[in-house]
Amino acid sequence: MSEDLGKKFEKQVEESEWDSIAEMAKTFQIEFEEETTEVKKLKKKIKMTKRLLYEHLKNPEDAEKTVKNPAFFTGLVKTVEEFEKHLDKHKTSRKELLIFLKALLARVRKEKLKVHKTMQIKKDFQRMKKAGDKV
Repeated sequence: MSEDLGKKFEKQVEESEWDSIAEMAKTFQIEFEEETTEVKKLKKKIKMTKRLLYEHLKNPEDAEKTVKNPAFFTGLVKTVEEFEKHLDKHKTSRKELLIFLKALLARVRKEKLKVHKTMQIKKDFQRMKKAGDKV
């Protein structure tokens, strides 16, 4: 079921505008079966992550800059890894936020690939232009 949900989120995130994705980030919850100090810290971190995602993605122009920033990508990867570790350790009944974050990571990865290809095309064009100028 989680794979189906993951594919559903990935498709939805891929087709959505950044402001819609920002709104989605606010809605997902994670429920824990225990209430330890570590779980309370994790809840605060989850809340902050959702808030930061919302703030960075709510404005489409800012979102485009944010997703192209390597620090955002690596931070998102680390966050997903950390949440996976903690959610496996603590019994959780809902993991939609983690599935959403993975879908968002897939979208950001695709955006980064597009940017990289565009930059490579520009570099190739500039190199060809310089070679043409020499002829």
